[in-house]
Amino acid sequence: MPSFFRPLLLAFAVPTALPVLAQTTPITPRTMIVMDGSGSMWGQIDGVPKLEIARNVVADVLAGMEPSATLGLIAYGHRRRGDCSDIEVMVEPAPGSASAIAERVNTMRFQGRTPLTEAVRRAAEVLRSSEDPATVVLVTDGIETCEADPCALGRELEASGVNFTAHVVGFGLSAEEGAQVACLAEETGGRYFQADDAAALTEALTQTLAAPEPAPEPRPEPLPVEPAVQPGPWYQGPGFMNGLQLQPTGRSRATGAPMPAEISFPAEGTAEMCQTACASDSLCTAWQYEPPGSLFVAEARCHLYGADAEFDYSFDAGFAAGTKPDEPQLTRPFERPLPDASLSAPLSAPALSILTVEVGGPLNPLDYLDIIEEGGNRLNAVPSYAYLRDGVPVRIAVPATPGRYTLRYVEEVEGQPPRILASQPLEVTALTYALMAPDSAQGGGMLSVDWVGPAGERDYIDIIEAGAERTNAAASDAYVNEGNPLPLILPLAPGLYDIRYIVEGSEGRVVALTRPLTVTAPQATLSAPERVGPGTEVTVDFTGPANGRSWIDLSPVGNQDFTGELSYDYLAPGSSRMTLWAPAENGDYELRFVAEDMRGNRQILARRAITVVPGIVPPPAPAAPAAPGK
Repeated sequence: MPSFFRPLLLAFAVPTALPVLAQTTPITPRTMIVMDGSGSMWGQIDGVPKLEIARNVVADVLAGMEPSATLGLIAYGHRRRGDCSDIEVMVEPAPGSASAIAERVNTMRFQGRTPLTEAVRRAAEVLRSSEDPATVVLVTDGIETCEADPCALGRELEASGVNFTAHVVGFGLSAEEGAQVACLAEETGGRYFQADDAAALTEALTQTLAAPEPAPEPRPEPLPVEPAVQPGPWYQGPGFMNGLQLQPTGRSRATGAPMPAEISFPAEGTAEMCQTACASDSLCTAWQYEPPGSLFVAEARCHLYGADAEFDYSFDAGFAAGTKPDEPQLTRPFERPLPDASLSAPLSAPALSILTVEVGGPLNPLDYLDIIEEGGNRLNAVPSYAYLRDGVPVRIAVPATPGRYTLRYVEEVEGQPPRILASQPLEVTALTYALMAPDSAQGGGMLSVDWVGPAGERDYIDIIEAGAERTNAAASDAYVNEGNPLPLILPLAPGLYDIRYIVEGSEGRVVALTRPLTVTAPQATLSAPERVGPGTEVTVDFTGPANGRSWIDLSPVGNQDFTGELSYDYLAPGSSRMTLWAPAENGDYELRFVAEDMRGNRQILARRAITVVPGIVPPPAPAAPAAPGK
């Protein structure tokens, strides 16, 4: 499958008996972990909150770090809701700080927004105190929500000339979301990792936090060799191809390069083992695998060649061969024959189902099936794909969006352009969806939505401004597995909105159904005694958006902040009465109804004056009003 992000290059040291000319001791980069503390980390993977997975994985990975590793920790969104400036350096970069970081991660509260761009900028500023190499490892389960551009920051950091690399770990992100943050890594020479479970997160952190491998010992320059007559020109061959047979011409390319070392190859060895043997020897530039029984020899063989050899080629089933990209050694341009290939699958399938496909063809290690919109001819960013190396028949996810598609067998051979070997039409049929809810509702209140849909594990219903197409940062959302009917907290801001059923398909998040909703301005009333005694219990009857996040408090007169209250309590959904304790100090105070929606927006909807006077005994509270609908 075509790679969408910059690959990581790994250097392996090869033992040699040649003298060492020079050796460079690698510098372990100072590393800052930037940890997502936003409220979305409460989302679950296989029934386990993402924050719990992250805490356990970080602790396990840090426990295996070198004690001398210089590490630091920055967290965002873990102290305050709705605050884009909530970024904290929790552990300054220092050797031996791994255990302190693990302890601080366990103290994080996950509740705020996602200012990931500014958090990475802060990390770069902290690390810039030294000219040594520096690395930032960003772990995020969401995209930027604070109107900043991570791609622009990546370009800015790269242009600054500082020896700085950023790696990004997208924890549970869709492919579309991953593309929005991967640029931060790409622009600084780092890597993007897609982690959808604990194992993938462990692998990503292990790779990004591990110290670099020592540089391989350089080999001495070969002795000069008088060039022979060079017939040339030569052409590049594939890196790996089943069915390819190299045919040495017996002539020399006069490079003077020595031959690779002899190897011991198992009688039942594979083509992949032969390719690996060549990759492990820096003198090897071409390799050929001969299967058991070929050329009247019972066991498998692996031949390694150096840069001095040249080849013609042919094709024979069972053989496999490849060349390295920096050494063209073929005597004629390489042209692959179009192999026979076939697909057998149903011509239609329901959206979000799994399609089983019988496949015939070369089955190269990188070959894959994909599903693309009818008429599409691109070979990347397709709605769905599955590698053939995982076995046949192939199981491939059907896209969530109904319509006409094409199922394709794509051959991909290292060093060669991909080719479509076989295709067939596929009709993706629609599923049944329904959303049942009032046409209008008061802001900040609870909205009950009855729904019909496939009920996938990651399906959810959201409320977003009318006409919006994005599938993140909605005003309110909840996974469908939380109930039917599904309760949603309405936004405080009045206006036109859409209620949407969103499914997680192979192509990412898809809006399956939309229905309009009008949100009216929130209103509230407060009823309580005008005078109460010091330290007495005050009964408050109210109307307004009781949603579990809104509250009533008792504050000094004129308090405009959402802090500084003397007494408060949250309002459970469906409630209409609550109690507070009056302050011990005499004086004038006021009760306030403070509404808060799911995204942390707050508004004071009602106030009522109340005076604390000595000797006042509050009258018995009247019977609580009946709950709505009773």
